[in-house]
Amino acid sequence: MAIKLSLCMIVKNEEKVLGRCLKSISKEIDEIIVVDTGSTDDTKRIAESFGAHVYDFTWINDFAAARNFSFSLSKGDYIIWLDADDVISEKSLSELNTLKTELDYSRPDVVMCPYIAATDEFGNSTLSYYRERIIKNGVGFKWEGFVHECIAPRGKIINSEFSVMHAKPKERTLGVSDRNLMIYIKNISAGKTLSARDKFYFGRELYYNRLYSEAIAVLNESIEDSGVWGVNAIAACSVLSDCFRAKNETQNALFALLKSFEFGEPRAEILYKTGEIFMNENKLKEAIFWFESATKANDHLKDGDFEQPQFKTLYPYLGLTHCYGVLGQIDKALEYHKKAYSLAPNHPSVIYNEEYFKRLYD
Repeated sequence: MAIKLSLCMIVKNEEKVLGRCLKSISKEIDEIIVVDTGSTDDTKRIAESFGAHVYDFTWINDFAAARNFSFSLSKGDYIIWLDADDVISEKSLSELNTLKTELDYSRPDVVMCPYIAATDEFGNSTLSYYRERIIKNGVGFKWEGFVHECIAPRGKIINSEFSVMHAKPKERTLGVSDRNLMIYIKNISAGKTLSARDKFYFGRELYYNRLYSEAIAVLNESIEDSGVWGVNAIAACSVLSDCFRAKNETQNALFALLKSFEFGEPRAEILYKTGEIFMNENKLKEAIFWFESATKANDHLKDGDFEQPQFKTLYPYLGLTHCYGVLGQIDKALEYHKKAYSLAPNHPSVIYNEEYFKRLYD
């Protein structure tokens, strides 16, 4: 007997995007559960137009609590979760159909799938990572985390190339929101304890809101917590370095990057940022070493890393173009410029370099 797949969502005032999301996946879903946390627009009606079962949930500053409520209402063998501003491409929808057959015979506990969180002007992924996207129902999986909630994978875990694309409306991309920061602050004020993972995300929200000293303190706590996940510790070191650079504490910024090596193999982002520090100090040979190392770094998408391909390609190519150019090794500079140009011909630095080389060879 074929498996039944339930879609579970939590929403609030998503009338502009919910229909797009549901239209992109509803044909492959056996049940749609939509939990509304306080919409005042047309969100509920749109959900119901796709046959969704809509439930109300009083918002308590806890995304995990809302998601756990949505999961508790589902009756499918497996649950897939989405946000209202996610979409499924036609290609990915075909992959989901194939995956449902695999679920039927292999019966995994968790399916890890790529989440394309951001794209460039050409539709290429600029930030992606694997998420626990499809979960076996009725075996005790629970969401954790007030913000940036997750389910810790366990049991039989498989990877799939079925991907979800985050397609946030342009009006939502302007400025930095303090929503997540305030959720953390309210929970801390209420006496809630932060896990190591919570500390990382809280520290990152402090950084986004330019509270650098506060972010440094919290990120250090997350790194020193015995329960920290390696991928979160590495990411925390990267954000910690950004905080120190914002405070013009270059030596501490470098130490933060190097500390990440305690938690796993060097990541391209860490290697690139290390090269950038040396480049800014005009230590160009040292910068070249780190930039070239970034281009050779292994991928860690399936480890749960937040991979941004530019740190392995475009950014170090630009750095190497600059360093070799200043050192007078024009042929090497041009070699890396051509690589950068092939990836992002409209990038401001690429345009500047293109004009420079045209003047040089005219």
